[in-house]
Amino acid sequence: LVVDSNNASGIDHRAFVKSAIDANPDAKWKVMMMHHDLFSGRIPHRESENGLLRMIWGPIADEFAIDLVLLGHSHYYTVTNVIYNNKAVSPYAATITDAPGSVYMVSGSITRPRDDEDIGLNGEWIGFANEPDDRIIYNIIDFTEQSITVSSYYMGEEESFNSYTLVKTSENGGHPEQVL
Repeated sequence: LVVDSNNASGIDHRAFVKSAIDANPDAKWKVMMMHHDLFSGRIPHRESENGLLRMIWGPIADEFAIDLVLLGHSHYYTVTNVIYNNKAVSPYAATITDAPGSVYMVSGSITRPRDDEDIGLNGEWIGFANEPDDRIIYNIIDFTEQSITVSSYYMGEEESFNSYTLVKTSENGGHPEQVL
């Protein structure tokens, strides 16, 4: 699901996500992608914007049992703990089995925010963050029936600096049951 996080209409976004999921009832994995960062907390003066976006997107991710949310905007590579109801409900790990919520990841392809001042992290949300530097990052996402593995690399290096796998042992994994 690729969504426009610049549009603040939660009603429209919910309808789009519901329509896409209804049209693909056999899809086991649900991945959503948007521009804005919701959870990294890297740039505190953007937190009011992030808070408003969490009010729109968090309930949608929860309702439709989104497994992985790919984000940008803050430019710092971060991966959250498992988030449900805008709270960390399970810790980040190299393997997360039956996650009871969504994992949010900022790719940080250029690893440099537009504003380097006043950088911090919200420890409740963040499971993994790399040290800021100027190296270019890319990610390879591998899907199988049972798992999604995200491996992140610095350009020109053969070994990943971070890799994690989401595993589902049932159709809905550990997501709380929802009435759609």
